[in-house]
Amino acid sequence: MHDGVTCLLSRSGIGDQTGTQIYLFENGILDPCCDIASGGNCSYPATVRIGNEMRISCYASHNGSRNI
Repeated sequence: MHDGVTCLLSRSGIGDQTGTQIYLFENGILDPCCDIASGGNCSYPATVRIGNEMRISCYASHNGSRNI
């Protein structure tokens, strides 16, 4: 949560494309904010706030190997 805004990280999918998306929840409205660079199998997103930045980690296999 940052200044009254809650961030939600979730897997997303349209058709056969999957990815991880950041959503912002504010004033009762859930809006997609941006995609996390990933593709194929990606999951287990986590964040930590450092000052005004949000650091993100997630499992991804889009570069031909599994990475965190």
